[in-house]
Amino acid sequence: MESFDFYDEERAQLREDFFKKYSLPDEGNNLFFKCINEYLLMNARILDIGTGNGFVLEQLIRKYPKKYFHLEGIDISIDMLKKAKKRIDDLQIKLILGDNIKLPFQSDSFDAVTSKNVTNLSESEIYRVLKTSGKFFFREFGSGKGLKEIADLFQGRLIRARGPDFYISRLEHAGFKNISLKEINIKREYSFEKLLQIIKMFPFLDEVTEKDKYKIKSYFEDKDKILITSDQKIIIGEK
Repeated sequence: MESFDFYDEERAQLREDFFKKYSLPDEGNNLFFKCINEYLLMNARILDIGTGNGFVLEQLIRKYPKKYFHLEGIDISIDMLKKAKKRIDDLQIKLILGDNIKLPFQSDSFDAVTSKNVTNLSESEIYRVLKTSGKFFFREFGSGKGLKEIADLFQGRLIRARGPDFYISRLEHAGFKNISLKEINIKREYSFEKLLQIIKMFPFLDEVTEKDKYKIKSYFEDKDKILITSDQKIIIGEK
């Protein structure tokens, strides 16, 4: 896959501002962390690829403070790593500037690799850096990109809208075994302002035009808020 740095300074700040203002239901996140914790032993060495603002690693430490002590995160975006450093400054987490496609680690280094909403990755590189029987925990949106009804308005323009079969086949090709899939669909309520900010700050469309805004606004009809389906997938593979 190609290298893809979506999060420039402006988008990184949009994310920061959004999560200061809004909260989202966390059923998908809770299931993701539960899966990780159930599979891994005490003191596992974990790499989070495309770590962004460090959310996954921070949550692992805060949810399970006596279990995980060797956590590392890698991201290609300097701006996102700056946000991560501020977020996890008081925690023992190592942050690395680097590309998911060519991981700067020795083979057989990690007990687990995690990836949340990251589609720019190399399954073969993940397989390489995992120890034997190591696990890859992958959480991503489905072909609806977490905004299923809105995604239907922009077919052909979405950034990497993929179903779980795409990722499972790639994991199998890389050599992963015992691959499992968990699916969850969550109804979330959005105002137009909130929805538009999400579309701008996440890899949904390359560009949001005035025509796009009008199309989204029209979907609301006369409603202040609407329910949108967040289609989420958790895939676990073993080396």
